[in-house]
Amino acid sequence: MKTELYREVVLATDIKKHNLRKGDVAKVVDFVQGNGVVPDAYILEAYNVLGVTIAVFTLPVNLVQPLVANEVFHV
Repeated sequence: MKTELYREVVLATDIKKHNLRKGDVAKVVDFVQGNGVVPDAYILEAYNVLGVTIAVFTLPVNLVQPLVANEVFHV
């Protein structure tokens, strides 16, 4: 199921280039349709707790998960 734009999602993998870890939250800012060789992907924005953008990157849709009601943010 495709996630709506501007929804927050959870990373299902580490993104070492941006010092992000599995479980971090990012916002979907765009969707990129795959072509059979390259998979469908999201362009994501990661930001710190103050709302300052720290990274914008592309990740295949299978490496993000929706937020669920029983999860809690923590530092």
